Amino acid sequence: MSTEQASILEDIVDGQYEDDDGGSREHAGLILPRVMLEAAVGKPGMKELAERQGFCVVVHAPSADFVAPISKAIRKAGDWAFSCTQTKRRKLTDDDQAVEHTTVALARGRRVFGVSQHPMEFLPRALVSAADMSLRVPHPSPEIIAIVIKSITGDLPIDVPHNLGQGLSFEELVAGIRKGSTAAECVRRLTAGKAARAPEVDHDVPGVEDIHGMGEARDWAIELTQDIADWRAGTISFRDIGSPAALLAGPPGVGKTTLLRSLAKSCGLPLFTTSVGEWFSAGPGYLDSVIKQIDKIFSDAREAAPAIIFLDEVDAIPSRLRLDSRNADWWTPVVTHFLTTLERAVTGLDERLIVVAATNHAEVLDPAMIREGRLSRIVTVRPPDDVGMRGILRQHLGDDLSGEDLSDAARLGAGNTGATAVGWVRQARRTARLAGRPMTMEDLMGAIAPADTRTGKDLWRTALHEAGHAVAAHVLDVGHVEVVTLVRRGDIGGFVKLDGRDLGSTRDDIEGNVVQCLAGRAAEEILLGEPGSGAGGAAYSDLARATGYVGLVHFGAGLGDEMVFRADMDNMPALIASDPKLAKIVDRDLQRLYAEALQLMSTHSETVRSLAEELVEKRQVGAERFLEIMRHRTPVSSR
Repeated sequence: MSTEQASILEDIVDGQYEDDDGGSREHAGLILPRVMLEAAVGKPGMKELAERQGFCVVVHAPSADFVAPISKAIRKAGDWAFSCTQTKRRKLTDDDQAVEHTTVALARGRRVFGVSQHPMEFLPRALVSAADMSLRVPHPSPEIIAIVIKSITGDLPIDVPHNLGQGLSFEELVAGIRKGSTAAECVRRLTAGKAARAPEVDHDVPGVEDIHGMGEARDWAIELTQDIADWRAGTISFRDIGSPAALLAGPPGVGKTTLLRSLAKSCGLPLFTTSVGEWFSAGPGYLDSVIKQIDKIFSDAREAAPAIIFLDEVDAIPSRLRLDSRNADWWTPVVTHFLTTLERAVTGLDERLIVVAATNHAEVLDPAMIREGRLSRIVTVRPPDDVGMRGILRQHLGDDLSGEDLSDAARLGAGNTGATAVGWVRQARRTARLAGRPMTMEDLMGAIAPADTRTGKDLWRTALHEAGHAVAAHVLDVGHVEVVTLVRRGDIGGFVKLDGRDLGSTRDDIEGNVVQCLAGRAAEEILLGEPGSGAGGAAYSDLARATGYVGLVHFGAGLGDEMVFRADMDNMPALIASDPKLAKIVDRDLQRLYAEALQLMSTHSETVRSLAEELVEKRQVGAERFLEIMRHRTPVSSR
């Protein structure tokens, strides 16, 4: 208990908070804001509030519901010429009037005050700037609640739970502290009210400890859950929580939304989910309505704080660097408002909010969104490896295939998303149900890796192609191979999954990635005598990516013969296709780098062949087995 709070308690014991007839005050609504105010400012401060002339006070209330009661308590503390009490943005005309009242009153030596849960945003700037006293009144501490209960019931409660005052509104606190009750009854009532506000447990997701296949993201969630537990125990302040704001970055279906639901479950916090699409669909889509929706989600979360805000598909908020002049006029106010609102939620002293955003495309975000004080912690969420996939399958299978070894299924499924794994389990259950029997491993394996209908000739070509990509990635050190597979996924007949490293920063780095893209085609030509069409034909094909990378060297990164920026990666294909001269420059480099790929595949042809043979036999090769095959390779190329 602080010195000021102890002093207030002594006053209560001495009867200074009693009515003239000796009885306690009628209700806690009159005494709670007074005690909060005195605890925040102290007795000397209360004397200033009562007597100092030419005095301007700005008070930061803990939340919107405390603004009016605290304002009333200040008004009772002395004679005031003007007051400004705000819980939302004011109109400009109201601001002008407030500024005029403030300046005239202060010029005459009178007294003014303002109260808001966000003074810098909701009170007139002139009033905030003129303040002689800027006072922050936090949510009532356990000691303050005990003081108020003592003043109402005459008894001092023995044990008030930590953070009890932070989980209830002003009205709920007042309603729970009643004349005629015992101190224990008041505490029990308030505790029950806080429990009633607790979020419902989401039974459809596991806790963060039971999540599988998320690596770094799971570690982050567990650390954050522990921080919340430590805060609840009173061992750390909310400001000491390690990562109160984070960006989850990863491809679709890896479980970003499920992770947030699990986090909310483990932390016992309400989850407020929103997206740019919801901002538009919830109103007419005009500028002011979108901004109001941004304010609403943060306001709703503050009222329920501590809480988690989840901003899904945050890449729908465009980067201001990518906006043309026509769209910039509309989007810039929205982006700017979102960024300032986000920063206040993350850095505000009393916000008690966890803010997490998710994106499939972290590279397109406005740089200001991921700087310090906003979403500065970037947590990468990748598809699961063998071990992670085994855990995911086991979790979603429930009692099905109990006791079965899922290693082969996990090996074939590694590199796919958790959402895909859920689909496999659902499909396997349906197969078993239609057959009128329990699920078998064949049902699950058939869902993960359906029978391949390709001819032996086509399968061998595909195996050589993917083996070429994998061997080149390893030899050139452009990425660690996580899985090489021939298991079909839609119209993709096979693929190599590398770790998430970027292209690199030099021309040599980027060209190494181009050689790796072309190595599949080169492997076909070296080992079969001619290439097939598998390297091209689509916007996501090997040739498309190689063309884009070479274009980036010359027309986007300033690493070619000129430094002029012409296009980013998204617009590079259109730029090259529109200008034969540019296409010729790109093709010249592609031919040179393809020659390197041919030489590389010739040097490592036996390794490529060995890997391809194992792919045909097992359909998929994981990271460990791939490294075993590569043990006797030629040393890493320096290009």
